[in-house]
Amino acid sequence: MNKKYTTKGLHCYRSYTIVELSEIINIHPDTIRRWMKTKQLNPVGNNIPYLFYGQDIIDFIKKNNQKNKINLSPGEAMCLACNKATKIKNPNIKQKENWKIGRTGKPTILLSGLCSICNRKVNCYISQKTYEGLRGVL
Repeated sequence: MNKKYTTKGLHCYRSYTIVELSEIINIHPDTIRRWMKTKQLNPVGNNIPYLFYGQDIIDFIKKNNQKNKINLSPGEAMCLACNKATKIKNPNIKQKENWKIGRTGKPTILLSGLCSICNRKVNCYISQKTYEGLRGVL
């Protein structure tokens, strides 16, 4: 499971059929059947229509989303060309007062440079606090 699925719309105390799950998660019903065949997802009992507990689905999706997550170290960026976390070569730092991170309104710094693997351009937006911790690394 490489795609990141959302748990929005799922309730932990409710049970769902294959069709209901496919509509809520926005996937094909055969995907849920494949998860059943590979024993990744177990229905409640063996009765048809198959039912799944909401909490089991939420746990399954969160576990698989976490498995696909790539954690970046300080001074690293995600290179979209080679699809790996890489150190930034020749870092260039741009800071503007009106750049803000999300809804918090904290000042943002653009850290750009070259990928250490494929030499293509990479960008990473970081907060002022993160940048202050990176000064010795860059």
